[in-house]
Amino acid sequence: MKTKRIISLLCLLIAAALIFAGCGAENEPPAGSENGGSVSSGQGGEEQSSESSQASAGHPTADGNPRTVRDLYVEYPDFMIEINNNGALDVCNFCTETGTALYICADDLGDNFEIDAYIANSLLAGNAANGGLEDMVINGRTWRASDSGRRLYLAAANDDGVYEVILTRGASEQEYTDMYDLVMKTLWLA
Repeated sequence: MKTKRIISLLCLLIAAALIFAGCGAENEPPAGSENGGSVSSGQGGEEQSSESSQASAGHPTADGNPRTVRDLYVEYPDFMIEINNNGALDVCNFCTETGTALYICADDLGDNFEIDAYIANSLLAGNAANGGLEDMVINGRTWRASDSGRRLYLAAANDDGVYEVILTRGASEQEYTDMYDLVMKTLWLA
């Protein structure tokens, strides 16, 4: 029981630290970067096999709890609880007692926005900014992604903002698998 309380407390402390850190540092490209100057949203083409429910609703749905942050729609499992973000706009954090967590953050685009430069300056990206990024297509949208096996970092942008989604595995591998499957099925950026 003490272990569960400690893990819950650690999860809450991490969430609070992420909230106070903000969604990212400056939105300017790092010094010497040749990637500044164009908006690269990473939008991929639509996949040919879209379900009728996806087409009629505009986004895929499942049996999870829906959440919308600006233009991003996602569902999270019933076993996760929402962490109060003290009124922080465009930030959502969900966690379990075993430390499985889902964190969503939206931010404004800066001048000369470029997604990889943004990620390089993002506090949320962590080690993903060190060259471990790959393209991952989720529901027809290309995201910049880094997966360590214990933490999945996703970032994408559209005309209205940049979005970061982080999935963290806690002590329960099953909880992480269930969260991962639901998020990947429903993550939708208009």
